[in-house]
Amino acid sequence: MEFTMFFLVLLSLAFSVFLLWCYLSWKRIPEEVSAYQPPQAKLSLIIAARNEEKNILTCLEALIHQDFPEELVELILVDDNSEDDTASLINRFISQHPNRSVKFVILNERDGGSKKEALTIAISKASNDTILITDADCIAPQTWISSMHGFFLKKKAVFLAGPVSVNSTESLFGKIQSLEFMGLVGIAAAGISRNKPIMCNGANLMFSKSMFNEVGGFEAPRKFASGDDTQLLIKASKLNRGGVYFLKDKRAIVSTRGAVSMEDFLQQRKRWAGKIPFALSSFTVLIAVLAWFTHAFLLASLILGTIHGLSPYFILSLGLIYSFEFLLLNSMASFFNKHGILRLILPMQLFYWIYIVLIGVIAPLGKFKWKGRTAS
Repeated sequence: MEFTMFFLVLLSLAFSVFLLWCYLSWKRIPEEVSAYQPPQAKLSLIIAARNEEKNILTCLEALIHQDFPEELVELILVDDNSEDDTASLINRFISQHPNRSVKFVILNERDGGSKKEALTIAISKASNDTILITDADCIAPQTWISSMHGFFLKKKAVFLAGPVSVNSTESLFGKIQSLEFMGLVGIAAAGISRNKPIMCNGANLMFSKSMFNEVGGFEAPRKFASGDDTQLLIKASKLNRGGVYFLKDKRAIVSTRGAVSMEDFLQQRKRWAGKIPFALSSFTVLIAVLAWFTHAFLLASLILGTIHGLSPYFILSLGLIYSFEFLLLNSMASFFNKHGILRLILPMQLFYWIYIVLIGVIAPLGKFKWKGRTAS
């Protein structure tokens, strides 16, 4: 018991220092408050879709109402072996917008198999060097392309990660996901801004095709279904540390849906965690290990506390982590305009501990299910 409490305090201190580092790093990123008018330059916008009949048209409708010249956007859509009406809906969209520059690629079973396979094929067909990527279940604001492209050109970037928000639904489960996701965005932005890339989100990325080809794209772990976004971030950072940025601009926030069920949530997190051993940096692995052990010891200490009584060291550790999590999430809530869900930080702790520990245990055990496909 004493050893557990001693180790818990050490872990909590280390994790709190990491959260403070994330908060200070996020605060030092200047927020873009005025639009930059880029020179006339074309880009290729890529969306890979699988079984997205419920979302694809909403996604595409948002993209045709951008405040960016449509003649400068080449839209490349990839259907990755969908088992629903995704492909037919895309064809209907194309027929309804004959003046748009659209390439539609339908993969067969030989070509598909993972999102990174679909993206690699689409990138090879892009006519422009600047590549912009989002997901088929996302909705982009009208200012998205102009914000991302303007900043990309202004900074002469090779890789740009943009902010992503999970829609806050009326359900408690949806709000918890939205709150957690804000923290992940803050961690991602902190790592990028400090040249210590930890993660990014493939729902909002811009990069140069020439950089993609120079680093070998997703070639290393192509057989794995996950890790395409963060893997490319790390490769880009190694190639050109000064050319990788996070865009802190409200006009570039892409929104997406949270997981509908607990099963979907766990499969999604298992997919994310599964890329840690092979696709991420040693710093990311260190942080992941620290996070897992911290939450595992918190959970174990709580269980022991129900038997022997809660230790003051447990209360101290919980207070430390809660304080620094609140510091980071409060700042993130200001950016995303989501202060209403901050009251869930303390109640969500137990849920968070359990799922982090659970995912850490089951993620290495093999396959996960995603969009009707079982993958490793």
